[in-house]
Amino acid sequence: MRPTEKAVSILKPLIETFSRPGNRVLDPFCGSGRTLVAASLAKRRYLGIEIDSRYRQLAEKRLLGAALSILNMRLTLTLLRPSRERRAGVLLGVMKRQEPPS
Repeated sequence: MRPTEKAVSILKPLIETFSRPGNRVLDPFCGSGRTLVAASLAKRRYLGIEIDSRYRQLAEKRLLGAALSILNMRLTLTLLRPSRERRAGVLLGVMKRQEPPS
């Protein structure tokens, strides 16, 4: 653990306050990637730089976990959204791929 770690729950509101959706968040010393996760959850693009391979690998795992969590939320929302197929009695578990903003 690094002494400057901050919780995603603290970082996300800061990112939302000082940037707009689609903006890029730069963390030149990203460590375990919490700022990048917060940026992703806030619908911002991100760029993280980390020289230590141990922390870089931890950041990659953390980002993968956040991405899977976001995909799961989108899949749930897709399944819950009313549709003609649902009214017809068919439940589709297909999620459309959503590209990140460029």
